[in-house]
Amino acid sequence: SPEHYPPINRHRAYRRYQAVEQLHKNRELFGAQNMQIVLGSAPQALLPLPAPDFVFVGGSSGNLSDILQLCFSKNPKVRVVVTAVTLETVGEMLCCAKELGQTFPNLCFEVTQVSCARSRQAGNYHLMNGMNPVWIGCLFQKED
Repeated sequence: SPEHYPPINRHRAYRRYQAVEQLHKNRELFGAQNMQIVLGSAPQALLPLPAPDFVFVGGSSGNLSDILQLCFSKNPKVRVVVTAVTLETVGEMLCCAKELGQTFPNLCFEVTQVSCARSRQAGNYHLMNGMNPVWIGCLFQKED
């Protein structure tokens, strides 16, 4: 119910129209009327938005460095979560964290890897099939 959501403004920028349609449905379903949905690609779609406190990046289309630079320039205390399913994106996260660390010396970068498995029947037995892991990177400034 809506009373479970904190009274904050939420902004979502998505470049795929289908994702925007689903967000509109979810906003109604979960009563998140304080969520503004923006159709566009980051970082350009983020420029007119207010300074963020929290950012979740589920795909950057190769713009991760620019997205992070913009977010931290708008609010140096922003907390950013980036998900990745490829090693290349994990490497990009690390490079971006090192690059940002030159400007923000208190920047912390933590990565968590999550792996799942799904069962499948094999005769009278059940086997677990491993699925691709997901990396969850967090960037934030240490408190002084």
